[in-house]
Amino acid sequence: MEFPPQRRCTNVSMPQCGAVVIALVVLSHTCLCVGEGHATPEMLEEGNTTTLMRDAALASQGVASVNPDQLFTTVGPQDTIVTTQEGRTTSQEHISTPPESGGEQRGRTTVLQPLLESGRVPTRVDQLVVCSCPEMTPDGCRRFLSDAYINSKDRDFEDVKIAVAELHVAVHDVTCEKKDHRFMNYSEGKFYYRKRGDVVLVDAGDQTGLRVNDFCADLRDDDHGHPTWNIKICIPPPSVPRCCPHGQALKDGMCQEAATPKLLAPPMSVKFLEKAIHWPVIKNHHHPLNCTTDPLLSIPLVPKESFLLAVPSGVLHAWNPADRHVKEYFTHPPNLCVDGYVNSNGSEVYSANICYSYPEVHRKVCDEHTCVRKCCPDGEEMSQMLFRCVSSNFKDFKPEFTSQPHDYRVVYGLPTCPFRSVLDANTKLIIDSRGNFNLSGNLLSAREYCLDKFSDGREKVEDKILVCIKEPTKLWPKIRKILFPICQIISLFFLLLTMGCYCVVPELLNGGGWYQLFHIVSLMVAYASMFAQGIFSTTWKKSTCFIMGIVLQFGFLSTFFWLNVLCFEVWRKIWSLNKFRPASVVPIWLYMLYAFGTPVAIGILTVCMQLFAPDDMPGVVKPRLVQGKCFFEGASSLLLYFYGPIGFLFALNIVFIVHTYWTYRKFEKNCSVLKTIPGSTGEKRALTEKIHRKRDYVSEMCFVSVLSNSSLCWC
Repeated sequence: MEFPPQRRCTNVSMPQCGAVVIALVVLSHTCLCVGEGHATPEMLEEGNTTTLMRDAALASQGVASVNPDQLFTTVGPQDTIVTTQEGRTTSQEHISTPPESGGEQRGRTTVLQPLLESGRVPTRVDQLVVCSCPEMTPDGCRRFLSDAYINSKDRDFEDVKIAVAELHVAVHDVTCEKKDHRFMNYSEGKFYYRKRGDVVLVDAGDQTGLRVNDFCADLRDDDHGHPTWNIKICIPPPSVPRCCPHGQALKDGMCQEAATPKLLAPPMSVKFLEKAIHWPVIKNHHHPLNCTTDPLLSIPLVPKESFLLAVPSGVLHAWNPADRHVKEYFTHPPNLCVDGYVNSNGSEVYSANICYSYPEVHRKVCDEHTCVRKCCPDGEEMSQMLFRCVSSNFKDFKPEFTSQPHDYRVVYGLPTCPFRSVLDANTKLIIDSRGNFNLSGNLLSAREYCLDKFSDGREKVEDKILVCIKEPTKLWPKIRKILFPICQIISLFFLLLTMGCYCVVPELLNGGGWYQLFHIVSLMVAYASMFAQGIFSTTWKKSTCFIMGIVLQFGFLSTFFWLNVLCFEVWRKIWSLNKFRPASVVPIWLYMLYAFGTPVAIGILTVCMQLFAPDDMPGVVKPRLVQGKCFFEGASSLLLYFYGPIGFLFALNIVFIVHTYWTYRKFEKNCSVLKTIPGSTGEKRALTEKIHRKRDYVSEMCFVSVLSNSSLCWC
């Protein structure tokens, strides 16, 4: 692509006008590279639709999902066969939740002596239990943990770091004095923390994937002086809900005399689709099911088809039903019981029993009546933190219709489809008179959506709708993790090759070559830092992560400052040509002081704010580096320390480019070389002007295209 050719004014050289195009192309290339490559650190924010993982992925991370068509069950008194403690592990169904507030406000809560339930700290959203503090006061604990981060996982199951300052902190040392409970210690790297208030073991042998909510974390310096986390955990024995007392087994839905094991010990896993592990102690409690609407269904336990998972809320059943509308059907306590008997050959046979109707039954009901689907049973709401139904203070369910139907029926449970998504709270939840929901012109029946109250785990409850979606592709994240580093290496290679050309051919440094060389060097620093973060950041210490975040900030800021220098130089030279005088010479050290010095100053300001700025001062925005992926945390810090300066420079560059184009067009109009062509006839003159008008049109369209591309890459 070329700038409009020099055809009228002989005192305008091609390199001067071609420099405008060079600046535009570099600007477009830089915008596209940053917009694509730098989306990884922090900018990925939730849009209008939050996509839920399919149930299998949720279960593999210890996330419980709601059963379609979930029903009430009645729980009988416990009949403990083998037990050394009263009751069972506290269920996560009743997680206490703090009032909603920002991360800094929530981080101010420090409880030194929390109220215990069954000898442990109750599970709470955004809560971290620490074993001790050097100074046992709330302020002392906050100071001790103010700069601490703990390993966690994001929604894509990628490694991230969570600032302890954003969490509630409860101080309680786990001693695990209960008999039959296992006390264990794990070092950093063997576990990760979840914001629902528990930890998950990793690389822990057959315990890998186990979720534990009776724990405390201890922050201590290692042999090299680096602060590391260690945890103490107390693992209770799983308690199996038994359908019938000892000596009885289910037959035709009734408990009848049979040869049964004294203790039901079915195979139980700790991670989805993993083999069962050995439990030193297993407990039983009597829990008969009372199915009132849906029939009792007995499902034999078969590896990878129908199996049990031991989770903090109890024993969970996972099942792959032979129905194309349902994938990985999960049943949670108290909506299941386990039955077992002894075969004639002495082997034990186990089954999970749930209240269940196949989807065809509900489809027939809604084919004959107007139906509206509620996600949870009456008196319950959906927890987006637990991805399951929990008790609710909202009792009345009154859907809004476009026109009130004469009669309608409410059905309960999730939509009968394998993949679902929660729409934004701003979506109008209006159902038509036939029970359909209009989603962007597509009518969804009661089988394809459900309405309910959705709580975020922090006492914020909103009316939302869960709808069926097409199967989400998981191919792109895998490709992205491989493709992006390869593209970054290719970019670094050609940038290095370009820099080598400037060094081998010194003539290229004339006429603004130094500015382009420094721009390339800055871009190489940014790309190298981003590549290193993507590959090695999970193994870095906090200090290394902090330094690389500052280097990444400096690399991209200096890239755009040198781009600003290029645009300014082009504008200055074209403007001087319009005045018919040569442009003055600006010392290169002055540009270096501007394009390198300003990013350094911003970096120093970032370091000072990170290290010395108070956490609770109104109006002060801390960078919050070394969180997540070694970059800024939160939109405000990204805007102030990164995108703000880049956005200002981008706007300034656009002003320079537009004014340069306007100046050049004005200069062209003042030239009158073609007005008089010696020896030319009128016909030749007309033909020449027609050709020039076509060339003008093509050149101007190319210029506008490049300018538009440079602008749209930031939208």
